[in-house]
Amino acid sequence: MTITLAQHGLALALVLVDVAARGERMTQLIRVPLVRAMAINTCGDAFAAITPARLGGDPLRFIALRRTGVSTPELLAAFATELVADAVWMVVGVVVVAFAFADRGLALWHRIEQIATVQWIVWPVAAAIAGVAVLRLASRGGRMPAPLVRSLARAWQIARACPRLVIARVLALTFVSLAARIAILPALAGGIPGLRMDEVIAGSFALQVAQSVTPTPGGAGPVELGFLAGFAASVTGPETAGLLITWRLYTLALGVAAGGLLLLLTRWPRRVPASDPSGIPREVVC
Repeated sequence: MTITLAQHGLALALVLVDVAARGERMTQLIRVPLVRAMAINTCGDAFAAITPARLGGDPLRFIALRRTGVSTPELLAAFATELVADAVWMVVGVVVVAFAFADRGLALWHRIEQIATVQWIVWPVAAAIAGVAVLRLASRGGRMPAPLVRSLARAWQIARACPRLVIARVLALTFVSLAARIAILPALAGGIPGLRMDEVIAGSFALQVAQSVTPTPGGAGPVELGFLAGFAASVTGPETAGLLITWRLYTLALGVAAGGLLLLLTRWPRRVPASDPSGIPREVVC
């Protein structure tokens, strides 16, 4: 299997559409220029990809956006709105795929189950233990700090007051972003004979979900396992490996490289003396 130059160009264009759509989504929720929003999201994606359960992305974005002058309540409201929009389309996609590919989805799960080992149970258990530990530590401190309580209350007010037109735009841009990411795999696999494109699209969506929810950095392990299992019946081993590497290049490695370069160019992390009312230091990120 040879991936043509046109396919590479299409995959790169889809990556840029995803970045632009998520940047524009951010500008709908907070006062930040589009180019800066795209850069900050890229930095966040890079850090999320190398941290377990993507935990590093939002804190980095938060600090970067605080440096632009956006208030803490506005950011909390914006992040919550983005999270809800992502969840809405993920749930819709899961329902559609579950009804459209029920039999094949069950067979694929059995295939993955046969290959998987007990090591993938370790990460969810570790995450659960860490979550309980954090809650225990927080409970020992009694009440939450007053600035945090005020920020959360104000964030709730901002989120509730968000205009319906803005919510509609956020949902539409989230759909465009998710669709672009899903379309990368079909764009790369378009030249493989014998593949049903609807199944490739459904599989790409499943891989995006897995990459978002698995606790390993970048979904490493479960994503590759699902990818290999999904193409096992249609594509030879070497072709599947080549397609996997190329797909990971566009969906993971490219973002990590671009975000890392942006972080280096902005001399992360240089501290500045100012801080916001909640006491969170303001730092230069992007």
